[in-house]
Amino acid sequence: MHLRGLKKTRKDVSLNDPIGQDKEGNEISLIDILKSTNKDVVDEITLNMEKKKIYEYLHILDEREKRGRHRPLRFG
Repeated sequence: MHLRGLKKTRKDVSLNDPIGQDKEGNEISLIDILKSTNKDVVDEITLNMEKKKIYEYLHILDEREKRGRHRPLRFG
């Protein structure tokens, strides 16, 4: 019983420790909640920074150039 008491007070948490149950009664762990289908966080941040840079300079374009950015490029 003493070991159980120590386990409750320690600060270490395993990602595989069960933390509850889902609607179907299956055990869920912290790793199940933290899993993400999103891209890598670094890639997301880089993409957002690049988008901000693009939007910063869109006001420089004239109307003709602004219309052209929406058209897909065609070759041949």
